[in-house]
Amino acid sequence: MKYTTLLIFSFLWTAAVNGQKKNLAEEDHSLWHLLSTGTISPDGHWYYYTLHYRSKDSVFVKGLHDNRSYTIPNSQYGNFSGDSRWFAAQSVDSLILLDLQKSKKSALHDVEAFQFTDNGKLLVLQPDGAYKKLSVVTEGQREQIFDSINCYNISKTNFTAFSRRINNQYTINVLDNLGVLQNTVTLPNTEGAIKKIVWDEHNTSILVYTKGSGSTDSGQLFFIKKDTL
Repeated sequence: MKYTTLLIFSFLWTAAVNGQKKNLAEEDHSLWHLLSTGTISPDGHWYYYTLHYRSKDSVFVKGLHDNRSYTIPNSQYGNFSGDSRWFAAQSVDSLILLDLQKSKKSALHDVEAFQFTDNGKLLVLQPDGAYKKLSVVTEGQREQIFDSINCYNISKTNFTAFSRRINNQYTINVLDNLGVLQNTVTLPNTEGAIKKIVWDEHNTSILVYTKGSGSTDSGQLFFIKKDTL
């Protein structure tokens, strides 16, 4: 996604008093901001942009064919769903979810990352003790929750690979671009925790790196083809 940054100047016209101009007051600092252009929704009915202020940033979502408008404070970026019904934006540690069809706003708390699937579902990553949990959200409601996640990676084609620690074993799981769980692979005995999951450049295979259990153990590397999942 490309962003264009423009500097918006708010000019204060001041009259000369005793031959001197007035200084810019502190309360006028908010008149100065940076504008970052966002994106237009896939159906062409909405667009969003971000204003970067001195104290905080805000995301604005506006209708292109009507006067509907939403403001999400303390946010820098967002994304439209593929069906253009939803808009999501990170605000501090919460995810603000706009239902543009019903003009409703809701929030999911303690969100670290999010991603829309191709059919409008929302994938949400949240902390879960020493691990993380991944939720599949449909119509604003969680329909699936995967816990005990220690690592994940989203491919360029919107497939999500993640590892889970279940009964002292690691599994590699993949959600397809529609948010549907594919087959699960259980890794053979690993001596260390999974450190990283990487998609290949064609998004057809996964490399899984494990961390060594000792100072002399360099860890393990697993190669998994997507069509085996």
